[in-house]
Amino acid sequence: MRILSATLRGALLAGLLLPVITGCASVPSEVSSAAHLSVTYYDFKTDSELSVADETDPRYSDLYSKPRDNATVKLVSSDVMEEFVSFAAGNGFFEHARPMNEPDAMLRANSFRMVLIEADGKGYGFPLERGLGQSNRDAVLAFNDIQGGFVSFYNGIPQLQYISTSAGGGANYFDKERERILRENSKPKNAGGR
Repeated sequence: MRILSATLRGALLAGLLLPVITGCASVPSEVSSAAHLSVTYYDFKTDSELSVADETDPRYSDLYSKPRDNATVKLVSSDVMEEFVSFAAGNGFFEHARPMNEPDAMLRANSFRMVLIEADGKGYGFPLERGLGQSNRDAVLAFNDIQGGFVSFYNGIPQLQYISTSAGGGANYFDKERERILRENSKPKNAGGR
């Protein structure tokens, strides 16, 4: 048995990866043999998306080197990506997913949320479509398990990204914050009546 990464070990302790250990569905060969994997979670109600990608994927080679307006993409090793894809497969992702890349306007209008796994640029999307709960309860339960696993996975990944801010962004922001803290710490403290 492979040793789990610290990120996924934490999720395992929370009970999120139990299906992977107790009996998982297989990952399609074109996904398991892919050089680069990424996972994106879309919430169409709030128009937000969060992504985790393989740190060796050339599409993200300069992610941490330039200012960004947001920090919604996190990078991890390929081993960690493979573990998450195995988790998703164990929860029925590939049984409910269909080939797609970016969600189109029609899908966005008719769905609440979606998880998209990309393997070397080929996407597999599992949308939580309106009315799905009435027709396929198993799909909704599978989606909820995968969604919960992704959120725990994403939140457990530390990140360092250069983000533009009103204070100047990146290192300038931290320099200014450090100077502010030093100024506040150097002010005389009130003795409080002594």
